[in-house]
Amino acid sequence: SGQINAELGKRLRRGGSGVVNVAANQKVASIDMEQGFGRHAQAEIIEVLLNEPRLFESARRKITADSFDVPTLRYIWELIEETIGRGEDFSITALLARVQDTEPAGLIMKFSENGQDAETLRARLKGALAALEEYESRKQREVLTAQKDEDALLRELSMRTAVAKGRNPGMISN
Repeated sequence: SGQINAELGKRLRRGGSGVVNVAANQKVASIDMEQGFGRHAQAEIIEVLLNEPRLFESARRKITADSFDVPTLRYIWELIEETIGRGEDFSITALLARVQDTEPAGLIMKFSENGQDAETLRARLKGALAALEEYESRKQREVLTAQKDEDALLRELSMRTAVAKGRNPGMISN
């Protein structure tokens, strides 16, 4: 927390007061989590990884940035992935130094204030990955169902058009 406050102080001196205000007022940008458990699972994954970055490799084997449909969470995932991929020391301060927008910075601050042990975080990650897998499976089923419904509608319209051919009610002969 001291490192984070120091980093935020540096940003204030550089003119980045938006981030400081977010942290100082404890008002972090919120993501509309009412959209369902998929978004909750995405947020849970990010929270766990911010608190236990050693779990990133096990998460990366199951998901990618494309698994995140919340842009801010996708951005944080990519930031974590890039930091770990470069072999840099992982710290919240280092992440915050690379963030330019207040929304992801606020979420990083909010999610990093966890304090749970590694075993609890590992269990949370496992549950969140399973939930995200279920969410993606449901999305695929919905897409397939929508496609089948669209195909059925097109067939029905095609049949109606075929029956209507040969008679044009707009043309009346005297």
